[in-house]
Amino acid sequence: MNMREEKGYAQPHGAGAGQGAIGMQAQPHGAGAGQGAIGMQAQPHGAGAGYTITELLVVVAIITLMTSLILPNWRSGERSLALERTASQIGQNIRRVQELAMRAQAFTCQTGSISGYGVFFTTASPNSYILFAECNGTNAYEAGIDAIVEVAPMETGIALQDIVLDGVPGTAASIVFLPPSPLVFLKPGNPSEIQVVLERTDGASGMRTVTTSSKGVIDID
Repeated sequence: MNMREEKGYAQPHGAGAGQGAIGMQAQPHGAGAGQGAIGMQAQPHGAGAGYTITELLVVVAIITLMTSLILPNWRSGERSLALERTASQIGQNIRRVQELAMRAQAFTCQTGSISGYGVFFTTASPNSYILFAECNGTNAYEAGIDAIVEVAPMETGIALQDIVLDGVPGTAASIVFLPPSPLVFLKPGNPSEIQVVLERTDGASGMRTVTTSSKGVIDID
């Protein structure tokens, strides 16, 4: 081989090597690798996963069990609160008619003239009671004569169980206040106190008693 042939085949230093280097140059970091990574990328955890029928049935059974345990207790608690609220409301309404009498609140009677205000309870209507204007001077409620100011309902699930006059059960009672002190009249029979006993209608235990004395003292037990 002569020197010309050697010169013909020998590439300048770095020329062919550079082209070879360029032809075999590695891809920028992450380019080809990134494509491969994308093509082979794992699916997000749980993306293709689902629940089996057995798992769903177990969840439904747990929810049903918890509901059956919690719901009765919640209802019982709500009825207990309703009993407390009803007793408190009766006490407030007795105070209300007492205050109406003390300030001699005007009211138009269809028969006679107003002399005071009162509250009437009867076991014949265990789910409500009457606030009335005393119009005929008997100091006791008389239907069709005394004027009804309001019919106050008991809360749902609560009813009047009994009316007790000086320890003796009765069927009806009137609590009447006349100005200016006010004077207090308990009817029938002028007892020293009247007790209104409330109960829950769902059969569960628990009662509240609202007691009004002939001196106008109201107590809730």
